[in-house]
Amino acid sequence: MVSGSDINGCANSDSILITVNQLPIAPVISANLSNPICINSSVTLSATNSGGAIVWTGPNSFTALGNSVTIVVDSNTNYSAVELNTSTNCSSMPTTYSIVSSSCLSLSKSFEEPFEIDLQPNPAKTSVRIKSQSKIEKIMVYSILGNMILELNENNTIVDVSKLGSGLFTIVCFTNGKSIQKKLIIE
Repeated sequence: MVSGSDINGCANSDSILITVNQLPIAPVISANLSNPICINSSVTLSATNSGGAIVWTGPNSFTALGNSVTIVVDSNTNYSAVELNTSTNCSSMPTTYSIVSSSCLSLSKSFEEPFEIDLQPNPAKTSVRIKSQSKIEKIMVYSILGNMILELNENNTIVDVSKLGSGLFTIVCFTNGKSIQKKLIIE
């Protein structure tokens, strides 16, 4: 009941009916695969509802209507869904699903041969021969403490270790932007 009066003291009242509509329940979003998702792959997002319409929003002014949407992933992004009660025009609180994308390896790329080395003899006394299927571009020798004590930039397959003293060392070989390391014992 609403009552009011004017400056002369005249009063009047009236009854007004106010209806408060319950908000729809926020939808639960699920995806057909787990994160991270490869860039340029498609994913289907689905949302549960309690009888209303599901309205989707996303990046670049994306909007859609329906219980599920299929999208092509191009970056990390968020998609949201709300349930809309079409008879009351009330909508639920939004539910957001975060998509974490990754640039996955393509199976169409050619696989390169692994870069392997073999040290002979190991343990060594005066020299060690490095065997590899690949051309070695650089060789670095490190002490057990991690200090570089020798660096060779030519395609050397035999390394003179006679002046290094006895102990445990690490040999790192480089080729085509790759590296591999092996332990070497010098007696």
